[in-house]
Amino acid sequence: MRPSVEVASKHSRGFGIAVENGSLKAGTYGHLPPAEGLIFMKLDELLKELENATGPSRALDAAIGKIVGYKRKVEYRRSSQTGEPVRKVFWVVPSGEDYVRMPAFTGLLDAAIDLATTIVVGCRGGVSYVDGTATARINNGPYFFGATPALAICIAALSTRLDSDD
Repeated sequence: MRPSVEVASKHSRGFGIAVENGSLKAGTYGHLPPAEGLIFMKLDELLKELENATGPSRALDAAIGKIVGYKRKVEYRRSSQTGEPVRKVFWVVPSGEDYVRMPAFTGLLDAAIDLATTIVVGCRGGVSYVDGTATARINNGPYFFGATPALAICIAALSTRLDSDD
């Protein structure tokens, strides 16, 4: 007997999301130390890191942001409590001068889908999560796998960019 698959949502931006037996759980970010080296990696190196990731990572989110054009800005501001300088990292969106918190591409489906629709013109795709593995496909491209649906979408979207850079 085949397990039941339910459509968890039909995203308005062209992504269908399927979950087997309701087993999809939202990813959570652990308390990871900042991985400054990840920010400066090449796209093929980033894809390998995403494929090996076991869950969401703010360091990988920052690396994805740099690849797609976010600019990093560091300022030192005085702490209101101690008066000592405190390091603050801001991100400038690719399309302007607005400061934002880096989207959680690897942890939130909406952020991953926004990434895909930004990178791939006319993006249509789907993602499924079965037995602890997520699978994503964009347009008529190949299937990509990740530990979570958001990671699989990020891998699929960034892989289309790798193909276009060849």
